[in-house]
Amino acid sequence: MLQKCAKCGHVFPGMVTSGFYDAGGLVCDQCRNVYFKSVYDDTQTLRCACGSRYVEQEKYGCPKCGSQDFSYAGGQSPDEYFKLHSFIRGPDA
Repeated sequence: MLQKCAKCGHVFPGMVTSGFYDAGGLVCDQCRNVYFKSVYDDTQTLRCACGSRYVEQEKYGCPKCGSQDFSYAGGQSPDEYFKLHSFIRGPDA
């Protein structure tokens, strides 16, 4: 889904997964690639190929200004998002 920053107005994608999928979508705080990590996996999360780190959705903010204050701004097809970004599935995800 798309998020809109309350501070700067930038619209950016947020990652959500179905409640039936036992994995969370961690997002790279630099390039916005996604790492799907099983909720049963307690190992350290891999670093992204760009060299930055994956963070939980609650911990990443607006990619333009870093603000944590954002709201729902509509939907986006996963096909559209993953045309420009990659994803990795961790063990058991």
